[in-house]
Amino acid sequence: MSIANTKLESVASLQRNGSRTSERFAKILLDHKLSESQFREFMGLPYSEALQAARDAIAGDLEYTFLLTNNDKIFSLPEHILPRIPDTDERLKQIYIDRIFEFYLMKYFHSCSDDEFEKYSNISGLEILDRHLKKNKGILLLNSHYGPGHLAQIFLSRLGYPLTTISSRDFYGTIGIENHNISVLQIARNFGAKIVAAGCSVLKDRKILHMTGEGVSGKSGRKHAFFGKKWHIPNGFAYMIERTGAICVPVIMNIDAAGKVSMSLKPRIAPNLSIEDRYERIDRMVTRYVHLLRSAWREDPANVPPIIIRNYKRL
Repeated sequence: MSIANTKLESVASLQRNGSRTSERFAKILLDHKLSESQFREFMGLPYSEALQAARDAIAGDLEYTFLLTNNDKIFSLPEHILPRIPDTDERLKQIYIDRIFEFYLMKYFHSCSDDEFEKYSNISGLEILDRHLKKNKGILLLNSHYGPGHLAQIFLSRLGYPLTTISSRDFYGTIGIENHNISVLQIARNFGAKIVAAGCSVLKDRKILHMTGEGVSGKSGRKHAFFGKKWHIPNGFAYMIERTGAICVPVIMNIDAAGKVSMSLKPRIAPNLSIEDRYERIDRMVTRYVHLLRSAWREDPANVPPIIIRNYKRL
């Protein structure tokens, strides 16, 4: 696959249908100077070859420069988080969780064999989810923009857990994934009343609803201290827990330099019913989530996606 000397194809066909998802996908390809046919060719690589392509990109191979993130400076977090120049392993993890490679991961883990799935995945805490499912209540699976976060839905659906996910864009069809175990509630512009009502309906039906806690737009919530800065974190997930009585189970995704993906389900974030004020209970749940996210950042900064690092630096 020759990337350096190949003329870019027009992506206008992706934009004509007016879909925000298609427009976003087209922009991602343009940002990475990648044609649609080149993207499809990369998506068809065996896993070992895709991992090697990431190493080749770091080594300067022009064929795979599209895998590099837009600005090499984003590989280093602020010094109070990561006070050193990242090594190759850390740079690899940054590539794996950036946009093009994460699309690849989604497609690969959706369609790979059971043996490959077992080889390249590590799952912990599934008993937490199973235990709470027996309580005949809705489950809010609380994810983050950390690590290869989009794989949580893929992993759980593959393991036999049907779910609904709230997302600003539905990339599944765009990258060739057809999964009847995943339904998408697509956000039009922000996390407004219609999405809240739809999400609550899923939870009241005692089903699994997946969403990110820090990645939705809206006016709810407040700013939380986060490594020396103030980060506005919405309280939408906690509000839905209060409104429906559903159970909140956090999930953290992580990938190592060898391409092995870990999914860790964490203990429940529950409202403190001894607190009378509803809004304080909601705020306490969000604060617990922020502590969990802060711990993940501290434990492995290289699993913070490049785009999130850029947004953090702008705070």
